[in-house]
Amino acid sequence: MKNTTTVERLYIETLENSMNHIQLPASQVQVNHVSKRNYKKVNQLILVARQAELKSKSNEWVSKDQLEESGLKVKENEYGVQLFSFKLKDVENSDKKIKTYSYYTVYNLEQLEKAQ
Repeated sequence: MKNTTTVERLYIETLENSMNHIQLPASQVQVNHVSKRNYKKVNQLILVARQAELKSKSNEWVSKDQLEESGLKVKENEYGVQLFSFKLKDVENSDKKIKTYSYYTVYNLEQLEKAQ
C-alpha cells in the first residue's frame, strides 16, 4: 500500500466531489465481474477511459486478487489499471477522522483468459 501525499489527496477529493454531478449512461457503468458491484466516482471515470483505450466492449473488471478465485489469468502483454479505495481512520486523541488510501489493480474481462 502506497502512502498518499497531501497534493494527491486534494486532487482525488476534488475529482470525487466533481463526480457527484456526473451521471454515466447505464451502458458505460463499470462493474466488478465477481462482486457485480459498480465502481465508484473517480474509479468509474478511470475505467471508462481505459475501456475506450482498449476498444473493449466489456464493462466488467476483475481485480488482481480475484483472478485466481475466478479461474482466470491475464493474457500475455496485457496490463491492468490502478484504482484506489479509502477507509476512514480515527485520529488519535481527536474526534476527527482521516481518509487513508490504498491502491489496487484491475483488468478488463477481455484482457483475461481461463487459467490452465
